Amino acid sequence: MTRRLLIGLLRVTPFIVLGLIGGFFYYGHDLPDVSLPKTRAEVPSVLFVDSAGEPLAVRGGNFYGTDVTWQMIPKHLTDALIATEDRRFFQHSGWDWRGILRALWTNLWAGGVVEGGSTLTQQLAKNLFLTPHRSIKRKIQEWLLAVLLEVKYDKQEIMTLYLNRVYMGHGLWGISAAAAVYFGKSVSSLDIYESALLVGLLRAPSRYAPSASREAAHARTRQVLQNMVEDGRLEQAEATYLATNRFPPVPTVTSQDHMHYFIDWTYDSVVAHLGAIEEDVIVHTTLDSTLQKHSHLALGRMLEEHGTAQRIGQGAIVVMGLDGAIKAMIGGRNYRDSQFNRVSQAQRQPGSAFKLFVYLAALEAGVGAETNVLDGPVALEGWTPSNIDGTYRGDVNVRQAFSLSLNTPAVRVSEYIGRDKVIDMARRLGIQTQLVAHPSVALGAVNVNLLELTSAYGVVANGGKRFAPWGVALVRSRNGTKVYYRNQQAKTLRTLVAKKHSQGMIDLLRDTVRRGSGQGASLSRGVAGKTGTSQNFRDAWFIGFTTDYIGGIWLGNDDEEAMRNVTGGNRAAQLWRTVMQEAHQGFPPRFFADNESPARISRVPDVSPSMGTRGPIGTLMERLGL
Repeated sequence: MTRRLLIGLLRVTPFIVLGLIGGFFYYGHDLPDVSLPKTRAEVPSVLFVDSAGEPLAVRGGNFYGTDVTWQMIPKHLTDALIATEDRRFFQHSGWDWRGILRALWTNLWAGGVVEGGSTLTQQLAKNLFLTPHRSIKRKIQEWLLAVLLEVKYDKQEIMTLYLNRVYMGHGLWGISAAAAVYFGKSVSSLDIYESALLVGLLRAPSRYAPSASREAAHARTRQVLQNMVEDGRLEQAEATYLATNRFPPVPTVTSQDHMHYFIDWTYDSVVAHLGAIEEDVIVHTTLDSTLQKHSHLALGRMLEEHGTAQRIGQGAIVVMGLDGAIKAMIGGRNYRDSQFNRVSQAQRQPGSAFKLFVYLAALEAGVGAETNVLDGPVALEGWTPSNIDGTYRGDVNVRQAFSLSLNTPAVRVSEYIGRDKVIDMARRLGIQTQLVAHPSVALGAVNVNLLELTSAYGVVANGGKRFAPWGVALVRSRNGTKVYYRNQQAKTLRTLVAKKHSQGMIDLLRDTVRRGSGQGASLSRGVAGKTGTSQNFRDAWFIGFTTDYIGGIWLGNDDEEAMRNVTGGNRAAQLWRTVMQEAHQGFPPRFFADNESPARISRVPDVSPSMGTRGPIGTLMERLGL
């Protein structure tokens, strides 16, 4: 019986071999060229990274991560991959019959499909060249392509190609995209637990992604760690420790929602520079992630401690370098609840923070820090402004009037030099909103947003030179080709205000923090700034700068409900101080030089209804060219 069976097998073997060869030729005649691995069709997407190159968020369609090299892949990542997906990867030549038989036995024993028999090379062939459609032809082509890949590439190249092309869930393709979004780090920085988690995704990316279920992701990661132990690639004690003491983090893309105020604003800038985005790009931004996170937490703590009692519903923060590079942008207390960016979109009354334009225009007109002006009742066009404390101090000089944020002297100065000069100064420094030449313009009865007002202060901090906020340093395609580069050195900054006048303004702003309404913002370094409080405590502002950074704070309510005794000098100044203390960690203390702008006018004349929008002395001086 046995002899006859062997003879029968020998007789049919040639026909089986010929059949297999014929089948391979039939199914293999239209195989693609394995030397040209293609990527899947994709919707262009944008990966934003911070100033240190760490990922922030992905926008757009599917994101194909930047390709990694073999040298960039940590050994524990390849160990986890081999132990879980293909334990004989370095021994087989594309097919692994042992693995196929083991998978068949395991699946039969389990009564369902719990283990696959495909090698990493077969999976790569399927990912690169074939459709997900299941058929005999596709399976045979997968085997053939696996052999061809093994001939064309060595094992390290195959594994690297696999990791760069594998789908990782939620529109992410490649290990670097997954590392960026799920952990906010590069592939080379992944630790053992993180590597095991990413390898665990491969069986069912959407199910085991930490953004879908942290519990499922952790359970799958424990299994991968145990696979590494069984394959002799990890000690049991270390696997037990990791399984017990580590847990998937909330993914970067959802755990740092506050980043998206900046991402939204920056995305518009990218589109403005590039037009339609037709390929994946990586945007290198100016954002300091540490300062951004600290600013978010600082606003949250302040609102938690004082928000209810003082009826503060919202806040906004922006911090920039003196070159305009945005380092932090917090557009509200919670991005998930409201995507409205109160840094760049909210138009609110700045109160006394607008006095920067009044006194800067006055310095140009010959008024100086020691010029006298009356602090007393004034009535213009039916409008009777008063100081916030309801008292008057009589004769004061400009330094006192500005630092104490007195209102009636500011109105007198504005009327003397002319409201048109104040409005012109505001426009010159970047205020875009419509400004009406009413006497109240001197006290900030206009609408501005935090970004443009802070940028206007930046002109003064920048020695009178043009100041423009920016957030994009470099945009490059996925293959590293430069698409857009901001060449700061090539930009000629136009002078908007004479340096002597900007220095005179810094002197007044500095005095406001040293002994005036802005003392709550003082640091152990030079600080120049101004408070602002709108009518009935609807808005509280502090805008200020050091020799290193400029920052703006706004507090208020979206419905303009009045807060309870919240001013630019208390909560806003205190929050500014908290944020700036973090911003200056590691910076040596530096101070502003004393540099007062000289005065040509000893006293600002009082206002009378017949003066119109310019006092008689001011009009005469203008005609004489003084």
